[in-house]
Amino acid sequence: MPATLASWPLAELPTISVVQDLLDSPTTSCVQPLIFFHLYNLSVLASSPLLSRTHALRLRIPGRLIACLLHAGRQPPPLPLITFLDLSTSRVRIEDAHSLLRGLPHLRHLVLDHCGLLEDADEPDWGAFAYHGMLACNGLALEETVNEQLAALGGASFTGYPRQREVRILPRASALRTLSLSVPAHVDADARHVLLDAFRHGWAEAVALFNRLVCAARRSRSEEGVLMLRFPLPGEAGNVLREYVFPGMVVVNDDEEFERLTMVRDEKDCPVVCLAGQNGRGEGIEHAEGCGHSIGWDIWEDTS
Repeated sequence: MPATLASWPLAELPTISVVQDLLDSPTTSCVQPLIFFHLYNLSVLASSPLLSRTHALRLRIPGRLIACLLHAGRQPPPLPLITFLDLSTSRVRIEDAHSLLRGLPHLRHLVLDHCGLLEDADEPDWGAFAYHGMLACNGLALEETVNEQLAALGGASFTGYPRQREVRILPRASALRTLSLSVPAHVDADARHVLLDAFRHGWAEAVALFNRLVCAARRSRSEEGVLMLRFPLPGEAGNVLREYVFPGMVVVNDDEEFERLTMVRDEKDCPVVCLAGQNGRGEGIEHAEGCGHSIGWDIWEDTS
């Protein structure tokens, strides 16, 4: 089916829902029926014209590793306008969740109930997950390496630009506003509060770093010989630095774009994290106000 849908022409499909019912077994079990035998076709579908205008996708395939197929480096880039993504019941690894946030720049709501994500994680793991989730790309290590090479060369010329002695690589923050996860039944209310506090702390640390980087960029912009760069968006070509065997970057010349990319953020403005899962109230866990579940209920007009 995915391969057939991928061949369909451009259409206005703002929401798409594909749900395979979950049998009474863990998501890691191999006894789930294989409705989708060739999962690679999902990456073809995600990059197809049919989904190029889709804003909300609910794709639930129990126990299957599908998140990695939705941020693969395909052209055109997958799900270019997606803001809401529900991969509940599938298997999602931490690295795949972070890659989704990097590869889907408009993704605001991510629902990952019963995906095994952070299931046995402790406080430091939750903090680290939030930290790397907020900073989709920070470029700090790359910037240091590039500037060390420029200093050794006494400056360098890039195609179309005068000789530069230093570069600043602007960080890119994820657009995430809600995150919905499930926690094991043995995690009580006190433990849930501890994990949520760890998430908020990790997010705040990332915001603090983001603010330091953009403030440094603002101070440096007026200096001669300092080139402002940013990471290319999915599907965008980054040419600067390639001649020095570094990942390609995009030059930021436009004043309005620079102002937008270097806006200082509020460290307390953390995404709404809901741990209620699909059956939260039945298990005594209340949904967080404004969580991704409630947004999904409005989109699909159901509470599943």
